Amino acid sequence: MNSDNLNVSSRINPMISGLILFALALIAHFRYSWMGFNPTDDGFILAYGRRLIEGQIPHLDFISIRPILSPIIHIPFVLFGGDSVYWYSRLFVWFEFGIISWTWMLIFRHFQKSVFGLVQAITVPIIISVISINYFPIMAWHTIDGILLASLGLLLVLGDNRIGKFVGYLFLGLAYLCKQNFIFMGIGVIFILRDWKNYKYWIILSLPGISYLSILAALGGFKDTINQLTSHSDIFRIGIINYLVTYTFIPGVITGYLSKYFIDKNPKLKENSNHISIINILGVIGFALIAIGAIVTCILGRFIANPAFGLFGAVLGGAIYILRFKKDDTYLKAVLLVLLLAWTVSISVGYNSPALIGGIMVALLIGFINRYFQSINRTGLFNIIILIYAVILLISFDYIRHKYVYRDCSADLLTQNLDGLLPGGNNIKTNPRTHEFFVDMQRAIDQIGHKRYAVIPDCAGYWVKNTQTNPLPLDWPQSVEVCSDELAERLVFEMGMQREKTYILVQKIMASRLNDGYIPLIESQYYFLVRYIHHYYTKIGETKFFEIYQ
Repeated sequence: MNSDNLNVSSRINPMISGLILFALALIAHFRYSWMGFNPTDDGFILAYGRRLIEGQIPHLDFISIRPILSPIIHIPFVLFGGDSVYWYSRLFVWFEFGIISWTWMLIFRHFQKSVFGLVQAITVPIIISVISINYFPIMAWHTIDGILLASLGLLLVLGDNRIGKFVGYLFLGLAYLCKQNFIFMGIGVIFILRDWKNYKYWIILSLPGISYLSILAALGGFKDTINQLTSHSDIFRIGIINYLVTYTFIPGVITGYLSKYFIDKNPKLKENSNHISIINILGVIGFALIAIGAIVTCILGRFIANPAFGLFGAVLGGAIYILRFKKDDTYLKAVLLVLLLAWTVSISVGYNSPALIGGIMVALLIGFINRYFQSINRTGLFNIIILIYAVILLISFDYIRHKYVYRDCSADLLTQNLDGLLPGGNNIKTNPRTHEFFVDMQRAIDQIGHKRYAVIPDCAGYWVKNTQTNPLPLDWPQSVEVCSDELAERLVFEMGMQREKTYILVQKIMASRLNDGYIPLIESQYYFLVRYIHHYYTKIGETKFFEIYQ
């Protein structure tokens, strides 16, 4: 292929890839977005957006253990979504995953020695999307927003445009305003790309954080902001120990190292040779088995959280091999950047796993295989294999999205509309038990008349479009969100200030288990507020699933 054809391909293939991803996001939305709702964390970010619309000051007027850029991003859906907020919000999240996948296809292409062909430009983003999404709930979520901004920022930083590079570091800075752990991504990128000597990049990366703290300090919320954003600090356990004790991690490292070793083992292999060595094929098989394992994990119904540590280990094993033998491998930076993003994403109390970028890790491992097939002039064979893999993934994805709906029943059992029961929940269907849960909540609300009320400990998404504002200083009062004595004391104090004019609806059952049945909610440290209400408030009524306290 001559240089003119290469230039045309480099422009046309990403455009075709983007159009296909746009179409697939629309198809996925109409095929899957109606499926399921669980009254726990779904709508949590949107509910914060509602508070911002009403003029509440983050950290000062309400508790948030994360910065609030993510709720700001999703404000348009709260403002203009009407009775179908969740429906439109889910469409946006599908597009977010599509953009993330397309962006990483371009990032990988940047580090490849040759231009991506059309087959790779189409299949690589599909692989990234399908494995990363798995059956993770399609809902507004701070980590997804952070991955999107960090990925776009990285793509811009890798470009040759000086202004684009500044914008890229600004995006990397904005990412940690979605969730503060993304600060590690920005700092790591500066060092991996050897930009650390340029003080301007440090300033740009720091600017969003400085601006955020300055604005809140001017509004009188600096102390509350610092207390809340630093309330979770066990990074060593979450970011290191949990890797070492997860059963898939060490085998993943060994497999990744040996696979890379076998692929590179044949010293007689010359560039552009068509020689195939058995030992090289063993390396290819090693990486291929890891990629295939991602499909099998999904089909068997096992959430990809733990297997994703194995994917991380395999990528790390490849990196260790490259560093040990000091290979002049242009792909090394890509490997380090993927590891950095995966580790950053995994720093989470609620979802301590790199699974949300599992597809990016699989795509990188496939990149090792691709580089081998390129070296033996068998790109056509590789394209056939990767195309078959992508098709199998799509078929498997459709199966798992119907069978494993987040904290809900399989799609065939989602027979009840939430129209009129969940404010903003039109076009969403759930199982009969969750439907009855909301019906009974309305019975409890009817008992107290037109009085102020709060619902604990779940139902964060109920407040997104409710006619009444949530009187509590946060929408999901459980131990992950109220993770220090100081925050718990503030919550209890503010509830006490409203005690005479606010009724408290306390769940009798586990909202998170409605897909399994009506399981009694037991007082625990996780639901510390339930225990507090039971001990210090007076019960004045009850329904099938709720107790009413004042």
